[in-house]
Amino acid sequence: MKRENTRYTVLSLIPPSYLKEGANPYNCEYVWPGLDLIITGQTQPSTLLDHLTLEDFKVSPELPPLPPNMVGWSLKLLPILGALALGWTIVH
Repeated sequence: MKRENTRYTVLSLIPPSYLKEGANPYNCEYVWPGLDLIITGQTQPSTLLDHLTLEDFKVSPELPPLPPNMVGWSLKLLPILGALALGWTIVH
C-alpha cells in the first residue's frame, strides 16, 4: 500500500497568497544576524538589541502588558447571569 504524503495534499488546499515566499524582515534583520553575533561571540543575548539595526520592525526588551483577568470578569458576571436566569424562570 503506497502512503500519500499528506503535507503536499494539505498545502495544495491553501491559496498561494497565504504561503510565505522567501525570508521576511524578522528573519533577515533579527534572527540570522543575531544568531551570528551570539555564536561568533561578538555579543551576549542580554545586549543583542544594541548591536542590531532594525529598520522594518521594532523589538522591545520589555514584555507586553498582561491580558485582563478573566477570572475576575467571570466572577462579576456570574451573579448577574444567575439573577437574569432566575428572573426569566419566574416570569415564564
